[in-house]
Amino acid sequence: APSMPQMTYYGTQMLQRLHDENPTGRWHVPPMEPTAPPERTVTLLELMPGAFLQVCGLPARRYKGKSSSNLMLRGNILDRLPARTGWPELDLSSVRGNCLANDDCLDAVVAAVCAASWARCQGHFHHPTPDEYADAQLEGWIYIPKVAGAYPSAC
Repeated sequence: APSMPQMTYYGTQMLQRLHDENPTGRWHVPPMEPTAPPERTVTLLELMPGAFLQVCGLPARRYKGKSSSNLMLRGNILDRLPARTGWPELDLSSVRGNCLANDDCLDAVVAAVCAASWARCQGHFHHPTPDEYADAQLEGWIYIPKVAGAYPSAC
């Protein structure tokens, strides 16, 4: 299985390739500058589900695997994720069985919730500082929320 640095490296490399191969705009990969107006682009982010869970105060480790304790932690995450993200109306019942059976499915759901949070309010996420910006444009940036539970509110 690939390590986290490998996955991050190859994910960032893929996003860079999409950005470079579409100079007229289809994809916007922050922190790179958009090549078209926002209404003509789809934003692609490098996210880390475990970091999102940690900010939300949810188990960010040991939920991967097939043991009963792994399954219990995944159930705990699914039960608490809506309230911890500030989206109590979020209904995860249709994906619960798949997320309990497969930790990668849970990661995909958590990444989708994180991406929806970004779409709601980018200001709630850490962005590169001016000193970090050039390196982030070259190496990529993993977008992590600043605090838990504030995403649905207005920016």
